[in-house]
Amino acid sequence: EVEGGSRVDSLLTGEMFAKIKKQHGASILTRADGQVKVPRIRSGIFALDYALGGGWACGKINTLYGHKSTGKTSLICKAIANVQQQCASCWTGLNEETGEVCECGNYREPVAAVLDVEGTFDVPWAATLGVDTTRLILSVPDFAEQTLDIAEALVRSTEVDIIVIDSLAFLTPAKEIEESSGKELQAQQPRTLGRGIRKFVSAMNYCGNKTGRRPTLFFTNQ
Repeated sequence: EVEGGSRVDSLLTGEMFAKIKKQHGASILTRADGQVKVPRIRSGIFALDYALGGGWACGKINTLYGHKSTGKTSLICKAIANVQQQCASCWTGLNEETGEVCECGNYREPVAAVLDVEGTFDVPWAATLGVDTTRLILSVPDFAEQTLDIAEALVRSTEVDIIVIDSLAFLTPAKEIEESSGKELQAQQPRTLGRGIRKFVSAMNYCGNKTGRRPTLFFTNQ
């Protein structure tokens, strides 16, 4: 250790680190113990929340997979409904004892977006599950690249808190749509999806460094 603190403290306030922060942003280098506990979004199912450690992890990529008609989209709708009752700054809701809207005192309305790749999103059913559909952004993209580009733009906007892609299994690359159904296009979808996921991770890190917040992504798959 050095006088007045640890060597890490000295480095973080030193000239070399100052140059890195100036070039890449003040939040690009921090002490690990400064990371706050990851907030959670309730799933609406006690046993699932317990297994997840309190619910879906905010600021992470969450994937729900299973057979057709097993309730994946319904689970996400319940998560969105719960999110809409919280503050997007601190992820807390109304305190019934004090009447406070949230704990941070700086309430920010959460924004959710669903990219309905399958074209089967049931708006009335979502409303039945508690989703305020007047506060939900819905998009029905044509092909995989368009879906991934829209999702990345929503992430980088830093304005959307929940982004859903439903589902990965139905993402169809533009080349596959343009070609004959009988033509083999080996690994076209995995390559497209792989590029998209890598860009999502980069975009989410960008959001975290710029605003201190990362959007929460939900993917469904089969």
